[in-house]
Amino acid sequence: MIRLRRARPLLGTLVEIRVQGHDEMGLQHALDAGFSSVERIQRLMSFHESGSDVSRLNREANSHPVMVSAETYRVLTIAGRVSAVSKGIFDVTVAPELIRRALLPIWPDAVLPSGPASWRDVELLPEHRVRFRRPLMIDLGGIAKGFAVDQAIKALMQFPLVSVVVNAGGDLRVAGANIETIYLRHPFRSGRVLPSWNVYDAAVATSSVAVARAFDSPTSTYVHPADHGAQTRFASVSVKASTCVVADALTKVLMLGNHDALDSLDAFDAQALVVGWDGQASVSRPVQRGSRHNVSRKQQASATGVVCV
Repeated sequence: MIRLRRARPLLGTLVEIRVQGHDEMGLQHALDAGFSSVERIQRLMSFHESGSDVSRLNREANSHPVMVSAETYRVLTIAGRVSAVSKGIFDVTVAPELIRRALLPIWPDAVLPSGPASWRDVELLPEHRVRFRRPLMIDLGGIAKGFAVDQAIKALMQFPLVSVVVNAGGDLRVAGANIETIYLRHPFRSGRVLPSWNVYDAAVATSSVAVARAFDSPTSTYVHPADHGAQTRFASVSVKASTCVVADALTKVLMLGNHDALDSLDAFDAQALVVGWDGQASVSRPVQRGSRHNVSRKQQASATGVVCV
């Protein structure tokens, strides 16, 4: 059995892909395909690149429908569902507030929308067209990284691989025959890990104040569209779900929401491990017994290990 591991700086983090199979040349081609798919999502959904779908929408969709890629349309569709389930806690129209906090750049001569807007004002039209019902700006930073991981998995599994792990700075997905034991680092206590998860054909995403500390504020990278001054409910949130795009988005829902935000997990058959500001960790209600990403005791015996931040 041959194992290869490669990493590249993408999506504002280090994206690592680990593959296992019997053909080294095939593994190399698979790695190239996986990284190419991540690069494509970065080009399409970057807030920073002027030619991305996101930038074109922010420039033009206030005045007329804009055609976007199938991938961007899919992410906006998923984002809309998460927004609906979370009652607006997750909202991609938060970009103006992120700009005001200097967490996102603004291009020359751009004018920030001043009126109220929300995810409900993002209209998805046939043929992958998108229109904004009122002036607004979107940012897909809270969901696109998870989608990029899913797309990498999709590209990789076109090859005859035994197992695959894609890890994009805390957004991770496992596919293939192996089970991975995911060890989550404690956000406050160096060297300490949280209760582990055995993951089979599923994803885990983490949002933590450890990231926000770079901005000298525990709330700076998580902005609630309805309450910009609110402190995050938890210090760290990890979510296990069938896809990384869903796990990625739900971490923001739980970080920003109240106790009722945990109900959003049920809609996606997901599970969460949260760490409060007192440093105590707890696991949400278990995923349903029929979930495809549950791991049997027999499978657990063959689990390998990987750390997810």
